[in-house]
Amino acid sequence: MTPGQQALLSALQRMKISRTIEETHQVAHKLALALGAYRTEEGTIKALLAVILLLEHPEINEKDAYTFTGASCSNFKKWLNRVRNARIGLPPNEVR
Repeated sequence: MTPGQQALLSALQRMKISRTIEETHQVAHKLALALGAYRTEEGTIKALLAVILLLEHPEINEKDAYTFTGASCSNFKKWLNRVRNARIGLPPNEVR
């Protein structure tokens, strides 16, 4: 398992037991750093929360996921790509 895959698996597991907004933001922050972020801003956290929401609820469409968390479409797409790459073991910024 690659470091990105481990970080994603850990984040998904921790998200299920998170009880507060602060805890969910910490999970997203750690995942962002593991996937190559140098700093995490509010938009990054919102986008990653939307991606995690989409992973946990595949019946939701992408627009509903990023709208629900307040993320921008472009930031959401960026982090969705990084998470998808992590799932299959590619580097975070690899273009598929």
